[in-house]
Amino acid sequence: MKKRNRVLVSVLILALVLMLSSCAGKGTVAIKETTLSRAFDISMKAWNGEEVVTLLLNAGDTVQVDIQCESGDIAMEMTGKKGSAPYSGKALSEMAFTVTVEETDTYTVTLKGNKATGEVSLAP
Repeated sequence: MKKRNRVLVSVLILALVLMLSSCAGKGTVAIKETTLSRAFDISMKAWNGEEVVTLLLNAGDTVQVDIQCESGDIAMEMTGKKGSAPYSGKALSEMAFTVTVEETDTYTVTLKGNKATGEVSLAP
């Protein structure tokens, strides 16, 4: 009887842990493509996670990046399929800057959020 009670208590504890871990939540993130594979507006609220957008850029193109981080942390990395890495940054807050690419390529922009609330805009 004691063994059965231990098993039952163990199962209940496991169920409670699983239930509570699913309540942690990832927050929300919304990505709006404003120009076909060229510009994006990304908004986030208490977001934990990683999202990727793709930009098709020619050599010499610039991307205007505008970041408004109200709380939490935002990190961004931009890499080309051919191996270039024109930008990488962590703990980004309120800032605007331009990234110029040196070669024609398909670029992946990876955004990471840790309880991030704010907006990121990427535009040619």
